[in-house]
Amino acid sequence: MHMTVNVVLIEPEDTDADFIKSSLHASDNTYHILHATTLEHAAHILRTDKTINVILCDVTLPDATAAKTFQQLKRVAAHIPVVFIATLKDEFLALIALQKGAEDYLLKGKFDSETLVRSIRYSIERKNYQLQVQSAKNNTRALRLRAQMLKEKTAQLQALGDAKDDFIALASHQLRTPASGIRQYISMLREGYFGDLNDQQKQMLDVAYESSERQLRIVDDLLKVARVDSGYFELKRSKTDLVAVVRDVISEHTQQIELKKQLLNFKTARPEIMANIDAAQIRIVLENLLDNAHKYTPAGKTINVSIGYKYGKAIIDVKDEGVGISKNDLTKLFEKFRRIINPHNETFGGSGLGLYWAKRIIDLHGGSLEAFSTVGKGSIFSVSLEA
Repeated sequence: MHMTVNVVLIEPEDTDADFIKSSLHASDNTYHILHATTLEHAAHILRTDKTINVILCDVTLPDATAAKTFQQLKRVAAHIPVVFIATLKDEFLALIALQKGAEDYLLKGKFDSETLVRSIRYSIERKNYQLQVQSAKNNTRALRLRAQMLKEKTAQLQALGDAKDDFIALASHQLRTPASGIRQYISMLREGYFGDLNDQQKQMLDVAYESSERQLRIVDDLLKVARVDSGYFELKRSKTDLVAVVRDVISEHTQQIELKKQLLNFKTARPEIMANIDAAQIRIVLENLLDNAHKYTPAGKTINVSIGYKYGKAIIDVKDEGVGISKNDLTKLFEKFRRIINPHNETFGGSGLGLYWAKRIIDLHGGSLEAFSTVGKGSIFSVSLEA
């Protein structure tokens, strides 16, 4: 294959230089030869010309020993292959240069045009290979260093995450005990254990009791999330009829739905759909979804709950006619402590953990929890479980 090769020839003897030039010009390739008679002159060329492909260098120069020559060439052009040319009596010096990193050496009077061209080609290829190997090694070292840094960073983040989860769990546990005590005493006051109350006092205690209930619900949410995020949460699976679970959850919500004058429709594709689930946790997930549908759906509107079976999966849909969720907010819906801004949030409050926890539980089951919504037209929360 024809190619153009830029050569720096370092040769003090004109006769030898002319022979090398004529040998190269006789080949099929194009050689641009820059001739230098001293190491200093060659170093100047190599510093200024960045297109050089190979260096042909006499092993003995008037201004440098063989060792100094090779040392200087490596300093100014480490990426360029060097082929030394020596007389028979200087072959030992050429061998030393080879040991120190030269690509090849030729003996004067012992090579022809073909041998010279082949030596140049192989030297260039060998040097390119060496550079590629070195680059790969450098990249590998850089990747290892990067991997180590990422590993250390991940460990730090994990430690911070564990500390946060431990704090949440501890704080939640410590909060629950006094909160339960407060609710108990408020309840006793409301029921008249310590004397009769006037209407204003009863009203104030009702507000305090509801606030205490809300606090306990938030603490319970924190505890549930801390347990799931700890990695030690275990599902207690058993063969369970999902249709029966859904019916029970609906039955528990019927009164509050009727009080708000909402209509609830339930449809099942089969009378029984069995699945290997933790029934208690799935029940809480469905309670969360149905409770949200009830909260964010106006009075007089409809909530539709359905359960079907498709391709080995049970599909439970909770569809409301509520305020809906924007596309941007849908992507954030299942994030921890995320509460979507809508007209009802201030009314109902909450921890922003319910949907995060629900999705984590469904994920642990190997299922999926997805949300689909249009602002002003309601939302669909769809649970998929292996059945």
